[in-house]
Amino acid sequence: MSLSPLVKDINMPQSTSDILNQKIDEDAFKTYALFKQQQKVTAADFLNKFPVENHIHIRYRTIKFSGYALIRAILLQGIKGIKFQTQLHKYLEENQKERNKIGLQDAPNQRTLNHFIIIFLTKQQKKH
Repeated sequence: MSLSPLVKDINMPQSTSDILNQKIDEDAFKTYALFKQQQKVTAADFLNKFPVENHIHIRYRTIKFSGYALIRAILLQGIKGIKFQTQLHKYLEENQKERNKIGLQDAPNQRTLNHFIIIFLTKQQKKH
């Protein structure tokens, strides 16, 4: 499985994108190796150990949710094939263990998730 399609940067030059994708995939394989002896690994288990901070550097004001926990939530949305933030909110609300594993004490609502995506993507686009 490759995580690189889940972490896209719209205006990134192709060579930079290729290097980033390679590093993401390398860290994904290293993270999978941590679970070699386990029979069942959830997406949240994986995201809990995956070093998001190595690939995405953000400054996001933490009031109730850290930026990295919200990124993990968005990655979880992609991995699980959840289409909408309202569905992600419901999933996180109903799955407390999964939510806690990705660093969230409470389930962020659709508005919070959408606001984070807009702010985060806007900052990423301005960088490149």
